[in-house]
Amino acid sequence: MRRLACLLVLAGSSGCSSTPDEGAILTFQTPAGELTATRVEVVLANAQAESIAEIDNQRRQPGSLASDGVRYYRQRARGGVIDGTKTVGGFELRIEPDLGASTDETFIPFAFLYDGERLIGVGSVVGPTGEPAAVEIKPGVITAYDVVVTAVHDVADEDALDAGGARVVTCSTRDQTAWRSGYAWSTATHELRLLLPDTGTDPTASDATERAADLDCDAHAADENDCDDVRGRYFLGAAESCDGLDTNCDGQRYQATGCTQSDVVCNIVGGQNGVQICDDDAGTLGACTPTAGCACSSATGGGGCARCQVVFTGATASKAACSPSVGKLHLESCPPNGCTVELAGATNGWKGYVGPMESGPFSTKLTGAPGYFYLEAKRTGTLAQTQLPVGEIYLLVTNDQGTYTLPVQMDMYATDACPLLVPGGSSSRMICSP
Repeated sequence: MRRLACLLVLAGSSGCSSTPDEGAILTFQTPAGELTATRVEVVLANAQAESIAEIDNQRRQPGSLASDGVRYYRQRARGGVIDGTKTVGGFELRIEPDLGASTDETFIPFAFLYDGERLIGVGSVVGPTGEPAAVEIKPGVITAYDVVVTAVHDVADEDALDAGGARVVTCSTRDQTAWRSGYAWSTATHELRLLLPDTGTDPTASDATERAADLDCDAHAADENDCDDVRGRYFLGAAESCDGLDTNCDGQRYQATGCTQSDVVCNIVGGQNGVQICDDDAGTLGACTPTAGCACSSATGGGGCARCQVVFTGATASKAACSPSVGKLHLESCPPNGCTVELAGATNGWKGYVGPMESGPFSTKLTGAPGYFYLEAKRTGTLAQTQLPVGEIYLLVTNDQGTYTLPVQMDMYATDACPLLVPGGSSSRMICSP
């Protein structure tokens, strides 16, 4: 007869102490093929619905701005660890109740299988919908469940968490003491993540129910402003590294960054005279080309740029842009099927959108532009009245000859009111040239 391995809820070591007629018996099944493990760790997750979070904004595939949904579970209690090489298929263990440490009687169990230091399998009780299901661990009651174990492969920090991929996420405290923050693994249909308690703060902690969904411990929760919660250097507001992983989590394919052109002289006092366009989908950084201010300056003859005069209104010392403002811009050398115009970045709080008509529709990309298009510019907040440029918008234009950067310089035109683009409309006209 097979001897049951016993685990005590909230205990770190195995061993049977209570009656064999109580607790939950878990029998491991390996339908995709046998596995041999040197260590099995069982973690009991909180089964309450409010503790399980569905988060939609997570990146699973490096090089793509597409977002996918993931599900977070939180540890409620330790199930324990069993060491020693064993064949997994048919292996049984019993989890004993320990109400002195936990009043819960329902948990979602996860089993993590190792071969040495390598994570090779993840198991759970499978419910009717195919998702991890809960078990009952009650005093005086014996229950039995099958745990379906799936083989997984280790995934390095910068690699995609593809189907069957898994990784242990490790964090560090302020004194650089490493602690396991949790697990992330991918099934055929979904990515699952398990948050472990912060043992860097409390080595005896066993409950992660109150932990934020911050698996990589970068102080940015996945359900707030972190699009990649398994890599600590990716979050909203981080410096964009243009590596194809959307480092700053802004969801934008393109971003304009400053650079210096040593062989170009512009009528610019201080600052950088060039701009590079990061294509964060491909992970490439374009050539350093003139900024709008440089391209529009008299030193370069005013070519290769556009100026848009935006209506600002308000008090004499502080004025706000009439927003949104719409202006018509012209293009050169568009083929019969038109040019493609795409937003590539903006400065000083501006946001830009392009469309085929004055009334839109406006988006970040326009295809089939027949030699002209309309630019919609928006900006919140106020600026001091000035005759200097008040920002820049950068556009990428693609024609038969290739793709070039069209810098647009935003200038202030101060008035007492915001004139409407059309009677009863909601946009103000801005004058763009050439």
